[in-house]
Amino acid sequence: MNNFFIKFLIATFLSTSLCCAAPRTERGYFVSPDGNDNNDGRSVESPWKSLEKVNASKFKPGDTIRFEGGRIFESNVLQYQSALLISDSGIPDSPIVYTSYGGLRATIKADSIGIMCSGKEYVEFRSINVSGSFNPFDQRNSTAYNNIGLWLINHNSVKKLRGIKIDSCKFSGLQTNAISVSPLNERSPEAGGYDGLEITNCRIDSIGHIGIIINWSASYLHSLSSFPVTNISIRNCEISRVTGFYNKFIPGSRRHDTYTGNGIFISHADSVLIERNLVYSCGGSGFDTIIGSGPSGIEAAASRRITCQYNEVYDIKASTGSDGHGIHFGDGVQNSTMQYNYSHDNDGPGFSFHCYGNSYPLANSNNVLRYSISARNGRKSVYNACEVLVSSFNPKTTDNISVYNNTIHSVRQNSIEMSVIEVERSATNISFRNNLIISDDPDVFIINIHPLQNPTSVVLQGNLYWSKNGSYKFREGNDTFYTYESWQGRTSRSVMCEVLNGKNSGVIEDPKISLPTNILNLNNSYELSSMTEFRIDASSVASGKGLNLKKLFGLDPGKNDFFGNSILEVDKFSIGANQSPAP
Repeated sequence: MNNFFIKFLIATFLSTSLCCAAPRTERGYFVSPDGNDNNDGRSVESPWKSLEKVNASKFKPGDTIRFEGGRIFESNVLQYQSALLISDSGIPDSPIVYTSYGGLRATIKADSIGIMCSGKEYVEFRSINVSGSFNPFDQRNSTAYNNIGLWLINHNSVKKLRGIKIDSCKFSGLQTNAISVSPLNERSPEAGGYDGLEITNCRIDSIGHIGIIINWSASYLHSLSSFPVTNISIRNCEISRVTGFYNKFIPGSRRHDTYTGNGIFISHADSVLIERNLVYSCGGSGFDTIIGSGPSGIEAAASRRITCQYNEVYDIKASTGSDGHGIHFGDGVQNSTMQYNYSHDNDGPGFSFHCYGNSYPLANSNNVLRYSISARNGRKSVYNACEVLVSSFNPKTTDNISVYNNTIHSVRQNSIEMSVIEVERSATNISFRNNLIISDDPDVFIINIHPLQNPTSVVLQGNLYWSKNGSYKFREGNDTFYTYESWQGRTSRSVMCEVLNGKNSGVIEDPKISLPTNILNLNNSYELSSMTEFRIDASSVASGKGLNLKKLFGLDPGKNDFFGNSILEVDKFSIGANQSPAP
């Protein structure tokens, strides 16, 4: 085989390798531990050797920097505490791309910051590992590295940075965060920040603090006229074993307000898509002495227009007996939707809406939970042992929350007080409609509405309630009711219990739904619609017996049910997350 043909094969392989799926480049550079920094770096035969050489080089739009796959790259001379410092920006249609070659991922060693991208745009990271030495499972004896996998920073006071893409990368062994996005321009959120950020197909495991965090550094109580991070998407990522900090890594003054152990945490963002992610086994830190707020598998705060859909979240662990939520919309989330998600086997609620802030300027308001499945949650959380939670510490801070067409299945797993649906404190204008609500245990409250701190409006209409042993418990305020009829017939100014136009709107009957008998982990968000569990058929009392929410209340049901069945032309809606053929 002649040399020309060998070079042709190498060039063909590089052009078709999944690690090199970047736009057509003006120049390509290769880096290998077997290379030499005196080489020109322009071919596999003459690669550069070190990260120091890459950091010292200037790149142009369209350039691709390729690290040899299967090899480890470590910098002895850190640039701004980072192993790999991104020094230049690309332009639209000609980004600067950092990737691997040879079919495997290259690894950037990160015992400080793995990759820092400060003030740059149109940069893409594809098929790269970032790995540190932090052991989140033995934090009592672990060295504090304070390392971050990939850190995006924008100090720019003029414009948002655009064109950042992170695809098919893997992050592990990091004390702080895998991916951290910091729009640091506190004086002008309207000007700084990021737009169009994409994080796709990434694998995150064994992290100390938070998997993916997007967080403005300004005061949490800042009243925003616009948002520093816009039009972002986090899709098809797998995030696991983000343990949360052990208390020795959190300053004492912050130990009670530090969110830690979250798979994904988003704040100060507008127009966010969180889709088809798998988040599991996060939080808890492995110690009973973990201190701090959180965690949640997926959490958002101070943001608007979030669509969180087709995600599976499970085994999120509570800290100090609180939280451990599956998917959580917190302080200041507005005009956002959770839909088509499967949240199960978490210590806290499967889905929750809550506002903590006493003087927070943005309410948790105008949010929707629909066509999702919540099952076997509330395993451990002392304060929020339930499937679905709507709560607020202060009047008018959690308002106008619509929960409809969900399948909610509670399985008692401990001796603490549990509820299927829980409403607390000062939440206002809350509605639950067309939900299929099931309990396996007579001691679980089907509905638990705590004493409300101000006159409010909680509406339950068109729901199906089923206790598998025939015993029921409903609570409103300080009163407990042991039959549906007594609960529905009580007098209350603030809660409407299954009455529509003066008639009963609820159903008490076995829905004949297929339920899993054990923990059901799919571990593939693309298989959610193919589940055989949580389905009803045409013979079920839930089939075709739901309210037409659009006609009656102007609520948009969306395009399809949890299992992908179209509901665009449906006249008779079913109760729950499965729109079965009407009888």
